Amino acid sequence: MNKLSQFAAKLAVGAAILTLPTTPATADTVPQIFPPPPPTVCHFIMTSLTAENLQNDGGTDNVFLGVGGTRFPTTGTVAYSAPGQTQPAAAFDNPQGAYARLTSLNVSLRLLGSNVPIATKSIPCSTVSDAVRTFSNGDATYTMRYNVFVESLEP
Repeated sequence: MNKLSQFAAKLAVGAAILTLPTTPATADTVPQIFPPPPPTVCHFIMTSLTAENLQNDGGTDNVFLGVGGTRFPTTGTVAYSAPGQTQPAAAFDNPQGAYARLTSLNVSLRLLGSNVPIATKSIPCSTVSDAVRTFSNGDATYTMRYNVFVESLEP
């Protein structure tokens, strides 16, 4: 076999190795991403929470938040006494958290010795600035403003 034939044979073998399957993926096969995406972490930072409508009309709503299972403020609640009232993140001990893919946010009330959930929402791991999420249970409605930034863990 001459050198040109040897080169052609090696090229054919290399092409066969690099050829991806042309059939669609099934439950038994998992398509691979080449190269895999770099590992990332998302950082959630709340900026404010506004009461659009109180649960306790004419009274006070005592509110706390959950970010991925962590309570803010860690003890106590933040009081809202009128619709349109906005509390900064500092009133809740600056809610923030780090997560990999998806995390949950929830707004709850402390009412007559019980925790009353308003709503829970999921936020994906994608960069957003001054994003808005509304939490409502059909009576109380709160609007949260927040930021998420994505950090690559690859050097």
